[in-house]
Amino acid sequence: MSFDWSDFLVVAEVLSEDETNPSLNAALHRIAISRAYYAAFCTIRNYLRDKNELIPSNRGDIHAEIIDWLRKSNDMERKRIGNALKRLRDDRNSADYDDILTGSPSSMAQQAIKMAKRIIKFTST
Repeated sequence: MSFDWSDFLVVAEVLSEDETNPSLNAALHRIAISRAYYAAFCTIRNYLRDKNELIPSNRGDIHAEIIDWLRKSNDMERKRIGNALKRLRDDRNSADYDDILTGSPSSMAQQAIKMAKRIIKFTST
């Protein structure tokens, strides 16, 4: 059975709402940002693959390739999805690698979840 990548979004929501250990809140929110990105990225990747709309060029960075392909679309909604995925990827990279975030981890996690929901919803239309 194929994995449902949108399940990562449920995990992100659970992590972002966990208040049981306040000392881990920043870590939980960072993980939520990362899982929200992967829920959105893998869902849109599979959507495009299944519709035969994108053939990876083997340049090594499928993440950037999909984002660029969406952002260069003539369809405005696809451009918006590409821009949201780019921002989500940037936030995921910050959450995974930066010692200091430019925003609060909690608000970044909530924004990431919101963007991921929008991207996933696009694949169901």
